[in-house]
Amino acid sequence: MPLIDDLLEEKDADIDSLTDEQLILAEKNLWIVASRHIERYKESVQQKAQEKAEEQACKKSKKEELEKTKQQKAQDKAEHIVEEKKLLVKEKRIPLDSIKLKFIKPW
Repeated sequence: MPLIDDLLEEKDADIDSLTDEQLILAEKNLWIVASRHIERYKESVQQKAQEKAEEQACKKSKKEELEKTKQQKAQDKAEHIVEEKKLLVKEKRIPLDSIKLKFIKPW
């Protein structure tokens, strides 16, 4: 695929000395090379976009998991408090009417 610069170097001449066929061939080859560069650029942009999307999905997943963990801890704590109150009532240490449970919001 001879480009114009390659043809000029071979003949050690200027662009006017090239034949029409050589110029047409060089122009076609130039378009082929340019289109390949454009395709590579598109692929790299798509790959970067995909990597960024995966990274954001990973962050979102970690955030959701952390949120679930917090909610689970809050629920476990609430259940523990309820169990303690039930145990105290069962052992008749405190009257049932005096129990006021506080609802713990996990968020």
